[in-house]
Amino acid sequence: MNSRMLAVGAVVLILLLGGVGFAFYNSKMNTEIERLVRFSVDGMSEAGRIEWVEEWSRLSDDETILVNVVKEKKLVAAWGSEDEATAVKELLKRKSIVLSPDGKSMHVAIKGIRKEIDLLNSTSAALFEEVREKFVEIHPEFAPHLQP
Repeated sequence: MNSRMLAVGAVVLILLLGGVGFAFYNSKMNTEIERLVRFSVDGMSEAGRIEWVEEWSRLSDDETILVNVVKEKKLVAAWGSEDEATAVKELLKRKSIVLSPDGKSMHVAIKGIRKEIDLLNSTSAALFEEVREKFVEIHPEFAPHLQP
């Protein structure tokens, strides 16, 4: 009888440890993260940096840019959206263009959960490319400075 109790106890302990391990892994995979593309704005005046952030934010709100990113990255399926318009709204909520705390770089970022890390990386890169192309059309003199 003693060996049975020991075996049952070992099985219960293994299941308990496995459950705790799974819960820990699952909580880590669902933590919120932000993936970004950064590029240097060092050497610009503070007013120039703020102007760039505002212009890039305005350009990134453009419907055609957002639709292009949604289509390219197949975000309707990836995010389980009903249609393209819903995915565009979700992308609009998740994106941010900010100046880094030290003021030396600008970030094009997408927020999500750790499970989506590959999708977030590629989506932030696609958004950067789309906004960069539009920005270079308006300001071709800055093309050499806009490498991620």
